[in-house]
Amino acid sequence: MDLLSLGAEVMHGKWKIAVTVVAVAGVSVAAVAATSPSENAVEKALDIVPAMGVQQQVSDRLPEAASKTFSPTGIDLASVRLVGKTTNAQYFAAAMGTDQICIVTAGHDGSGQMMGCTFVKGFEGYGLRVANPDKSEEAWLVVPGSTQAAAASDPGKWDATASNFLVNETSR
Repeated sequence: MDLLSLGAEVMHGKWKIAVTVVAVAGVSVAAVAATSPSENAVEKALDIVPAMGVQQQVSDRLPEAASKTFSPTGIDLASVRLVGKTTNAQYFAAAMGTDQICIVTAGHDGSGQMMGCTFVKGFEGYGLRVANPDKSEEAWLVVPGSTQAAAASDPGKWDATASNFLVNETSR
């Protein structure tokens, strides 16, 4: 089942399942909550992106155009950290409130491209994954040192731009 059809099931009232699917500007975003306790349980965005615990660097800031696009969403601009770059985009992690984490994508021209968020509670079950509309590029944020990080490091599919941030670029 692809992410778009999963989104359709969720939209038909099945909100009780442990799946969060969000479509932002035509982008597929998915996060699945864990159903059992985990030794990698996370309580805050800092547990997922440790760099949020140190001073934000200039390179971590959203470009001005992307900042204007996404600041009205409620993300904490001081928490934004660059987690990866590809030939098409720059990926940033950001906290939203005390209970959510987001992936914010900016084009290399600085424009805001897409944003996907999920709750921190249960994040260790799947993480947060976003894809552009044609799925030629996907990004996946997972808990550092998790089994997803190890499994997703398949060199044939995913490239690790950070220890817990993976991207997949396919040519179409």
